[in-house]
Amino acid sequence: MVLVLLTAVRLVGRVEELRSFKHGTAQFLDFRIFFEAVARAEETGQLYASDRPDFFLPGSAVYKFPPPFAATLTPFTEYDWLPVAKLFVVVNLFLLACVLTVFWRSVRPQGWRWVLVSLVFLNWQPFWETLLGVQLEIGILLLLTLGLASVRTGRFLTSGAVVGVAAAFKVYPVFLLSYFVLWRRWRGLVGAVIGGGGALLVATVVISLGESIRYFVEILPRLGGTSLSPENLSLVAQAVSATCSAMRIRIRFSSRRPRGSGFSAFSSPDSQPCSSDLPPPPFIVRGRPVASNGKPCRGAWPFVYL
Repeated sequence: MVLVLLTAVRLVGRVEELRSFKHGTAQFLDFRIFFEAVARAEETGQLYASDRPDFFLPGSAVYKFPPPFAATLTPFTEYDWLPVAKLFVVVNLFLLACVLTVFWRSVRPQGWRWVLVSLVFLNWQPFWETLLGVQLEIGILLLLTLGLASVRTGRFLTSGAVVGVAAAFKVYPVFLLSYFVLWRRWRGLVGAVIGGGGALLVATVVISLGESIRYFVEILPRLGGTSLSPENLSLVAQAVSATCSAMRIRIRFSSRRPRGSGFSAFSSPDSQPCSSDLPPPPFIVRGRPVASNGKPCRGAWPFVYL
């Protein structure tokens, strides 16, 4: 019942976004950033604007994905970005339908479990961000769902191949390959090399060999951060954040500080406060929580691990 109420509230909040898409006023901010970066690369030959001072900062408005996503957008750069964004929303909806179909045919959850999974899914902020913001995750979700279905039927070569393609578009799925190592399913690793290598080869042909090499040599080693905006948090972390924000938990210190001052409940006296009200620090950089000025938030680990 609680999930049903939460879903109803969230869906009401999305009506305006859906209306903005219908009436042509949707922003598609992230997609526009990616699209314009690829369009500039067509003219300048440089996909990664690493000379910008904020390029390597978490959440900066630049293209930092591997080259295959740029290769996917390249055929559309001769058109205006807004019609292409709307087209990709439709594609995302189609891919989502494929995800649900593959999942249902593979896992075949019982009726009440299917309802429960659907309600959780609709309350997951990244779903709405990636669907209405036209990002990569719906396509990656389809690939990983296909990988799961292939593992369940013993087709490890196919499973590894689709995980490899997913990792070529956005690096983090590469950690799923540890499954094949732990269970000694070496065909899965062979498939990953074929799938990921094939995607990178196509991107090299479409974009350039120089930019592909540059991503792995110059860009990727310096990445490793993300903003702790709601769309980047798990359900548990969002629940913790909402609870602590509502309660406004504070730790007050001795009278050496002005009355009423204090740090967030997840901070410590000798560390930079993560926020005056909210417990989460703004960024995670290479596995360490840091405040917006770059100083460490040493007391934020309980939140980060969630």
